[in-house]
Amino acid sequence: MPTITAPAPWDLPAGTTPAIDMLGTYYGVPISDIGEHGDVIALGHVGTYRMAAALRRHAREVWGEPDAFKGATLDEMVDETAHVWMVNTVDDLDEWCLERVESSTPGAFPVTYWTA
Repeated sequence: MPTITAPAPWDLPAGTTPAIDMLGTYYGVPISDIGEHGDVIALGHVGTYRMAAALRRHAREVWGEPDAFKGATLDEMVDETAHVWMVNTVDDLDEWCLERVESSTPGAFPVTYWTA
């Protein structure tokens, strides 16, 4: 899988673009599962409609669950979405461990975090 080095240029400030592998890019949103509870991250601070669309497509293509969000309203999906800042605490590009930080932290980059 290719390393995504230039996600959503309108969302990432200069000097903060992470070089970490993501599971896929849907509607221009680099997205990946994180943790063991079904949470998902997208690189950049992604708008709510775009994030909802990317999540639904990710569920179909990666999880193999086309109905994962069936019945969920956009408001319900938005309620579980947050714009946060993170740093990668691992130098190895084959592994990454993200930590939530303040935006002023050196190396911090914007992430849209969806909680399952």
